[in-house]
Amino acid sequence: MMSGMDQSTQPTVIACDESGSEGDNLLDARDPAFVLASTSLSIADADALMDRLRRDIPSQAPEFKSKIALRQRHRPALLNALDSLADAGNIHLVDKSYFVTAKLADVLLAGDFVDIGLHGRARADYLASNAAAAVGSQRWDALLASFATLLRGYRRAGTERPAPDTFFSALRDARANCWDGTTGVMLHRMWADRLKVIELAAAPAAAMREIDPMWPSLVAVAQAWTIRLGDVPLEFVADNYGSIGPDSVDELIAAAGRPFPVLGLWHPGADLRGVRFVDSRSDSRVQVADILAGVGGEIARLAFAGVFDDPLQIHAHPLLDANVMCATGSPIDALSERRDSPYLEQYLRQRGG
Repeated sequence: MMSGMDQSTQPTVIACDESGSEGDNLLDARDPAFVLASTSLSIADADALMDRLRRDIPSQAPEFKSKIALRQRHRPALLNALDSLADAGNIHLVDKSYFVTAKLADVLLAGDFVDIGLHGRARADYLASNAAAAVGSQRWDALLASFATLLRGYRRAGTERPAPDTFFSALRDARANCWDGTTGVMLHRMWADRLKVIELAAAPAAAMREIDPMWPSLVAVAQAWTIRLGDVPLEFVADNYGSIGPDSVDELIAAAGRPFPVLGLWHPGADLRGVRFVDSRSDSRVQVADILAGVGGEIARLAFAGVFDDPLQIHAHPLLDANVMCATGSPIDALSERRDSPYLEQYLRQRGG
């Protein structure tokens, strides 16, 4: 185990798995959401759950994956499994388009927008809600895709860094075909500071981690389990993931340990003590997390299709991380707000809220 804190207290193991990262092609249309799912089940309990699923959902596949459990004919068994995980599972959702939009705003709109009254998150929210209509959805999609490719292609072995020309061309096209004044001001500022993208694309790996949704998602999941379980030490167990390795674990622990807000209250931080990387085929806890990640992807796809009350969404909601990464009023936001969060309600009750 790699760690950065005293190990006198045995940490609670949280097994994680992701869905929807799509490598460099983050904005794959089939998966509008990146999902980081996790479980606090013990190995024995995870073994029992997977044995029950294999019994209820016979399959000839060598490895039981989420796509098998998600088949419509297997839905009753899957819903029963979700109900049994209400207090031992977490599904963290990231709207991938919004994530890239927010990173674009972070990189190229870092200054104060006193002239149009937009600060911080409001810039990303405004662009997510208005930019596609302002410049045309194809132009906006091309701009986001070129930005994501430019900044996510930096780690692939044997691959040259993408040239910035495609991004510059997409930004120029969007700026020249924008009818909304506020969006136009932001695109103008992006164009004026466009060289920052080249600097970031050439930066060391440590400067690029926030461009990958896995990094902030791991921090958010550490925070969620701290609220779900109380202030207990945590250890993550996860399948191998390219951008998170031994060199970054100490930084991840430090990031998770910073204070974070919970409904207007400040929590002092999560006590994440380490991360271990395992082969999912030999760890039933990660296999359970894989199934939950598949469920997360499916309930997000349903939300983007305008569906919010499918039985899968209803049964999965107690597992849904209240800290979603999305624009206010977006399909994922609407899904999250559709029903109350049991673990947040319990947290507030414990603190007299």
